[in-house]
Amino acid sequence: MPHNCRKSRVTGLVALLVVSGAGCGETVPPDICLEPPLALGNMPDLDMMIGDTVEASLVDHFGHPCGYELSYTASSADSAVTVSISETDLTIVAIAAADSVRVNVMVTDSADKFAVHVFYAGAEQPNRGPVARGNIPDVSVSPGRYREAGDISEYFSDPDGDVLLFHDPPESADPTIATASVFRDGSRFDVFGAGTLGSTTVTITVSDPEGLTASHDVTVYNVAEDGS
Repeated sequence: MPHNCRKSRVTGLVALLVVSGAGCGETVPPDICLEPPLALGNMPDLDMMIGDTVEASLVDHFGHPCGYELSYTASSADSAVTVSISETDLTIVAIAAADSVRVNVMVTDSADKFAVHVFYAGAEQPNRGPVARGNIPDVSVSPGRYREAGDISEYFSDPDGDVLLFHDPPESADPTIATASVFRDGSRFDVFGAGTLGSTTVTITVSDPEGLTASHDVTVYNVAEDGS
């Protein structure tokens, strides 16, 4: 005869407890744990750069009040951030740029009861340095004379679209032959012929807002006005 849902019965030395929610008349031995797994604390959100890999142990983030063994799974809402699990370790990899990708981590016990943690991972493109393009033409100048060599901004670019700053003055390998100056935006490049005839190298350098640089070497000839 099935039990009433609100009563219990002792037969001999074996106690059978009727559990609410298990179904009227169904009984469960008192040593069986019906508690679900627990999600402990919070898993923090992640700010990552493309190519980054983050590993985290899940042992401290989940538990079971009865000490049951847990099975772990994880999923990502966007392929820009991938997730995988090896035993109790979670690995997150940033594949492409994404603002905020939802990541679900779930554990289940042998009774298919579960607990879930949710966190968000963002991925950004890491800063890329400026690039020197083409070749800046050689410049000829005469002693004591300035030569305006034009706009050289087109010879540099930045893959992230950052504004580039030209270093002034450019470095001359031999200031006794020639020196130079450049506007901060590269719109004008001037060369000055010093007292010694000959050739030297002037290095034009640009930097992005995070200090990454690129350079061009320009050959400068300091020749007499008659071309000698």
